[in-house]
Amino acid sequence: MTVTQPDTAQLVTELHVSPESLNRCSLPVILAMHTNSLLSLDVLQSARIEWLDPATGRWVPVPGSLVNVAGLSLQAPLWHFSAYRATGGRAGW
Repeated sequence: MTVTQPDTAQLVTELHVSPESLNRCSLPVILAMHTNSLLSLDVLQSARIEWLDPATGRWVPVPGSLVNVAGLSLQAPLWHFSAYRATGGRAGW
């Protein structure tokens, strides 16, 4: 398994497992993203975690995303590994 954050100025992380056939979790793995100052408090309140669907090239909301405003963080249960990002709601930061 590898975890990378290609650009520390962006709230995007890439999670990969090899071999690809093992890319399913029988129990969810919790992804926690600390936003620090990359999202304003106003944006953080409506933020969510999304995953990149490689088949469509679109970002898809992860069901169960939770915001912790006091902790400046988000978390979501993951059932597979992919690219994930924190986004301020509708479209973008």
